[in-house]
Amino acid sequence: MRTLLSLLVFACAASGADPAGASTGRTVLRDSIAPTCIGGLPHKAGTVVRLELTAAELAAELPAHFALKLRNFEELQARIQRGEVISISEMTDRYFPTHDTWVKIAAWARSQGLSVKDEDRCRMTVFASSSIAKIQSALQLTFARVVGTDGKEYSSAITPPAIPSEFADAIVGVAKLQPHLRPIRSQTITPVEIEGHYISPTTIAQLYNAVGLGVDGTGQTILILGGAKVIEHSV
Repeated sequence: MRTLLSLLVFACAASGADPAGASTGRTVLRDSIAPTCIGGLPHKAGTVVRLELTAAELAAELPAHFALKLRNFEELQARIQRGEVISISEMTDRYFPTHDTWVKIAAWARSQGLSVKDEDRCRMTVFASSSIAKIQSALQLTFARVVGTDGKEYSSAITPPAIPSEFADAIVGVAKLQPHLRPIRSQTITPVEIEGHYISPTTIAQLYNAVGLGVDGTGQTILILGGAKVIEHSV
């Protein structure tokens, strides 16, 4: 049993490894995909159920969004932290990817048989799409059939994409390669009727279904922001 579990754990790790077929002159974008698990044990990010895709599955259309790096990012971050408001024209002139960078990535994608949408003002992403077969060839990665977070089966990448190294300084990652990663529906809370005409700690507890937990805030420090009068014994 221990040997079986070890093999399955290894399979989970291996399915997110670098693409074996990635050639020299390529840079692997490891953060572009989430790990999946090959085998019978369910994985939080997906379980591979079949490694070989059919002809119809390889012909299916899939997006491939190339996210481009911002220029002067550390400077931009520092300005945002100082509370500066930066105009769209300055973002375009100094921080967004350049037109030439966008065109270069788009031209390469088209040369690989991918369709590319028109350039937008921000040039943050090259929005491409094509058949899984062409994307698999262009990015030198592996697709498989994966059971997603919603329990359904999808054709998803199980190894990260490898881009030409000449673009490594321009591309942050490639998105939309794992359609099995589905949104998880948030918990719904039944509306409750609140007594009274003002908000008190009891009201907050009712709103968050936290009544009867035996917690009354004793010993906690609370910071009150605003101009309301503070009752000392409540602090």
